Amino acid sequence: MSDKAGFYVGLTSITWREAWKYGERAFRYCQHDVGHALAALRFAAAALGWRVQLMPEWMMHTLGRLLGLNRAEDFADAERETPNYSSR
Repeated sequence: MSDKAGFYVGLTSITWREAWKYGERAFRYCQHDVGHALAALRFAAAALGWRVQLMPEWMMHTLGRLLGLNRAEDFADAERETPNYSSR
């Protein structure tokens, strides 16, 4: 097996879908939930002897296409979903 073997995981969150319940706190709570999911991935990977690595060099339009967020027809009456990532 090659040391370069791996796979990609994309985490998404849609703040406006949570806003009905959490109001102004929706963005913060969505970020918090994604942080928990990322931590769970890191723990699971560590248990298998793997590591998790962020890919900040990817372009936003590439992430949007890979995550299926580039479907303009699905967002006719709603705010578009856009990929976002942190370089940390």
